[in-house]
Amino acid sequence: MTTAKFGVYLHVPFCSSKCAYCSFYSAVADGGTRESYVRALIHQLTQVDFGALSPPYTLYFGGGTPSLLPPSFFASVTHILKQRLGCLPMEVTVECNPDVDVACLRELRAAHVTRVSVGVQSMEPRVLELLGRRHRMASDFPAVLRAGQRLGLEVAVDFMAGVPGAPVDQVLLDLASFEFVDHVSVYMLSLEAGHPLSAELDGDFQHDSFSHARDALVARGFEWYEIANFARPGRRSQHNSLYWSGLPYVALGAGAVGFSGSVRYRVPEDLRVFCEQDGLPAVCIEEYIGASELLRERIMLGMRTADGVEGAVLEELYPAWRQKLAGPWAACLEACAQGRWRIAPRFWLNYGDVMGHFFP
Repeated sequence: MTTAKFGVYLHVPFCSSKCAYCSFYSAVADGGTRESYVRALIHQLTQVDFGALSPPYTLYFGGGTPSLLPPSFFASVTHILKQRLGCLPMEVTVECNPDVDVACLRELRAAHVTRVSVGVQSMEPRVLELLGRRHRMASDFPAVLRAGQRLGLEVAVDFMAGVPGAPVDQVLLDLASFEFVDHVSVYMLSLEAGHPLSAELDGDFQHDSFSHARDALVARGFEWYEIANFARPGRRSQHNSLYWSGLPYVALGAGAVGFSGSVRYRVPEDLRVFCEQDGLPAVCIEEYIGASELLRERIMLGMRTADGVEGAVLEELYPAWRQKLAGPWAACLEACAQGRWRIAPRFWLNYGDVMGHFFP
């Protein structure tokens, strides 16, 4: 398919330790395994068929902890993509743990990285312990990120709201050290059944914890542009916005999930097989997506954002949705620019209820 924009996602499934709440595919591996993986991943990149996809495009290194790999890896990837597609990506993001230093950020910038996304989660050691996070935040880490901005990097940070046993305003307290950043993600903690803390999750507490952070971020000039994401004007995550717009993305690396525009696929979650087959294992087709399901996904994803969805798209799949704009539900949806509709932001935390009513 031809598209105005697409993404490239490289999965780096290495961590220094596995966080207790994490459900992503990752592993603790030695240096030799990492080197073998990098070779296989680079080979996969040189062999992938981009088909009709053409720039502009974004590049995202996710994990795991991509910053565990040497800066030369990121430079190699951007160089290969420039050769194959004729230009550098419009945005290059690397996920990092909060133990990166200025030297690492400088090398990432030299490798054409434009943005770092740091999983802070919390500045409070007790909260990190509850989450099973092994890192301990250095007091000067915000200064490291400021230095990264001076190098030309956009800085994004993630926080976790609603952790049992934490103060309701914990994220608000954490934000005090990071008011200068370009982008903030605030996720409400979710745990699989059987996790020691799962029985202690409290929906009302999580809602209140998130709301404290949201109000503070909006008051400080951040745009609340997706349910869990806030950005300075002009600093939205361009790569993640592709996902919410239903645009395609090429997935590389063990455990990576990609989307062609009509097919969702996954590279097998097996480091050994990925390395032994030089980055070219057979991908698993997870689902073929028909026209009506594509529309449904477009609505489900778009309604998570400030941009919403075109009214014509809503009416094509749900012709009776306007008739439901009555009574207590009348204020839940609102018109926005260019004939689009969205969930009114004050109801975003009730996303499931609103979508169930209007677009079941």
